[in-house]
Amino acid sequence: TWQALGVVFGDYIAEQHGLTWVVYEDELGVSKALRWQDTDNFVFPVTVFSKRIQFKETPEPRAIYADLSDVIKGFKALEARPQLP
Repeated sequence: TWQALGVVFGDYIAEQHGLTWVVYEDELGVSKALRWQDTDNFVFPVTVFSKRIQFKETPEPRAIYADLSDVIKGFKALEARPQLP
């Protein structure tokens, strides 16, 4: 299924960027997510393909990976900024 592909894709992203799988819960429900360190920064690779199919879009793994990598680089840049006293 598309979500199984999302899990494999997520494993690759986690390995490349140092993220960790977590269970993410909010008012909309529970999801599997990748978390950057001990922050509130998450990406959701499990549904990244199935959502595109659902909305009649063509999933393009390289473009999706590049987009998610940019988001993760943003997480890392925020974390690297000096903290105010």
